Amino acid sequence: MESIAQLFVVILAAGKGTRMKSGRAKVLHEVFFQPMLHHVLESVRPLAPARCIVIVGHQEEAVRESLRHHDVHLVRQEHQLGTGHAVQTAQQAVPEGDGVVMILCGDTPLISSESLREMYRHHLTNRSVLTVMTTIVDDPTGYGRILSAGDSVLAIVEEKETDELQRKIQEINAGIYLVERRFLFEA
Repeated sequence: MESIAQLFVVILAAGKGTRMKSGRAKVLHEVFFQPMLHHVLESVRPLAPARCIVIVGHQEEAVRESLRHHDVHLVRQEHQLGTGHAVQTAQQAVPEGDGVVMILCGDTPLISSESLREMYRHHLTNRSVLTVMTTIVDDPTGYGRILSAGDSVLAIVEEKETDELQRKIQEINAGIYLVERRFLFEA
């Protein structure tokens, strides 16, 4: 895919995945005979990012070992303090200047290159500063709800912070973002 702005991909792979009740790092659980993280890497490859950055932390050595044959830049998140903190640790690996940062989780093995490419096109075409991928689900329990007006996202409200009306919203945060580099690290 030809791009106008340099694309940098940040894949979050440092978390413990405690909800999986497993001793193995979440991103290393296999789906179709390979770790979930590898599926994510295959999905972003056709976008030809300038750099693909993987944030490692929990079971760092095992995750690093699984990536030894992949062209990625690894960044260590010393303490797992959430998504925002993980992205902040990536700043050192994203060169200064113009560009777009795609942020996604290493445990989304079913995300397609086509969906990511379309999101990137939409972001560039609309000259957006921030683009959030959302989806509609029948049962949004456990997910952040999207509060919107037209095509604009006003807020993402996490499940535990929702009120009765917000809990009924079926549009959820898919956890995939595109952000202009300058805005991301200034914010």
